[in-house]
Amino acid sequence: MHFLFFNMVDSRRYYIPKMLYCQVSDGRQLGGSKGIFKTIKGENGEVIDCVDIYKQPSFAHPLMLDHIIQLEPSFNTSKLRLKDVIVKESWQNYGECPRGSVPILRKQGTYPSFYANNKLAPLDDPSFQYQLAAVKHEKKGGMYGAHAKVNIWRPSVNQFDASLSKISILAGDGDDLKTIEVGWRVAPATGSSDPTTFIYWSDNKNKSAGCYNLDCPGFIKTGQTLAIGAKLDHISAYDGVQYDVDYEIRMDENTKNWWVTVNGSPQGYWPSKLFSGTFQNGDVVQWGGEAKIKVDTQYTTPTQMGSGHMADEGLKKACYMTDIKYINEDGKQIALTADGLDPLDGGHFRYKVSIDATIDERPFVYFGGPGGPL
Repeated sequence: MHFLFFNMVDSRRYYIPKMLYCQVSDGRQLGGSKGIFKTIKGENGEVIDCVDIYKQPSFAHPLMLDHIIQLEPSFNTSKLRLKDVIVKESWQNYGECPRGSVPILRKQGTYPSFYANNKLAPLDDPSFQYQLAAVKHEKKGGMYGAHAKVNIWRPSVNQFDASLSKISILAGDGDDLKTIEVGWRVAPATGSSDPTTFIYWSDNKNKSAGCYNLDCPGFIKTGQTLAIGAKLDHISAYDGVQYDVDYEIRMDENTKNWWVTVNGSPQGYWPSKLFSGTFQNGDVVQWGGEAKIKVDTQYTTPTQMGSGHMADEGLKKACYMTDIKYINEDGKQIALTADGLDPLDGGHFRYKVSIDATIDERPFVYFGGPGGPL
């Protein structure tokens, strides 16, 4: 048992307990049933636990035992009006979490275990190939965040593979590479073939550091409107109605924490002390798709990316990203034109990327494809 003492801070942005100190269980006990305020049963067996914000899984991390939660970022967020937020997670149709708790998707077959070994391969797993169809913008040391509206689809994915549509911020290279990501993915190995919002972080200096979602301690959950990894409730239709989600990652200048915002609502952050050395800005941002393909199954059942259709089919047929921006050192969103985006194509697989700057003078980045060899 650990006792944490807090300075009294007069701010809405930090969690201050009613008492001068609170008790925090060690990592083996965190997430026990006493920390669950409420349980919500959603569709297809999804279970959401409303967990005491101070008993969430990330406090099992040794660096988090003395951490004071930052409830809100210090920068302003452009919150979307409720009527504008069309895409939600399906569990929200069945209830909501009470104040003081955060929604956490329960791992299938466990109760109530919130983190476990990641079922997806790490980025350097030689049994997988990684194919990109994306664009990038480079500005060494000048990327303090990134933003995009991301089109939502349900690609067909091999049971061992994963298909992702994402924003990635990278800093350093080689053994000093640090990566943070947000977007949606379809990954049947997680127990669902539906698109779900995901997050990812890695730090190459510490080979054991990093994971998807809350599969390891690290990401501090603060928002109540999203259970990371839960099913999204609206999917785009080919040549029909299109749906997208507004994703953003941004570094908080005051705390140096990296915040994730979904549809204008802050959902939580990676604390700055989670990473080795310093990670206060990025060098490269990538926007687009990635397919993770198991080598010995890559030609039997092709894994689709995006909508499963090639990028050159365009709007309502191919998956897109738009409203593409990066955050500069002054905390301002910088809209990028087509000239500021460099394509990263899909290699030897049937995945492509294209840039269309003719719609509303904003570049639309189309990406994806049916998969399989060219």
